[in-house]
Amino acid sequence: MKVGASPTLHDPAAVKERRGMSLIEVMVAVTLLGVAMLSLGAAAGLGVKQMGLARHDLQYAADVQQEIDSLSSLRWNAVTNGSANVRGRPFAWTVTAPTANSRLVTVVVQRQSYRDATRFFQDTVVMYLAKPTPGS
Repeated sequence: MKVGASPTLHDPAAVKERRGMSLIEVMVAVTLLGVAMLSLGAAAGLGVKQMGLARHDLQYAADVQQEIDSLSSLRWNAVTNGSANVRGRPFAWTVTAPTANSRLVTVVVQRQSYRDATRFFQDTVVMYLAKPTPGS
């Protein structure tokens, strides 16, 4: 380029000196950034939902464990058929005697469906209680 001459777009030396990004490059970069941010937002929403479901499952397991512990804390021959509610969750248990020195306790607990609040599922937990042997 000559000294004192103004650069033109057709001059290869002027094109090399030009700095910055074109409008197309900026639009592509903004689009990619937008897609990435939307993906992160969707992943964060899914993570929050899964944490809520995990909290629900943990509370359910703790309720079942609490009821099993309360039944197993009784003497082996003092457990009888019954029912209870733990935090609004219904439990029912039946006791049978498979042998003279043992009891089979079957606990049935209901839990609500994740997808449909009007549907309930029943889980069954089986526990054996036995007469302690002397010296054990």
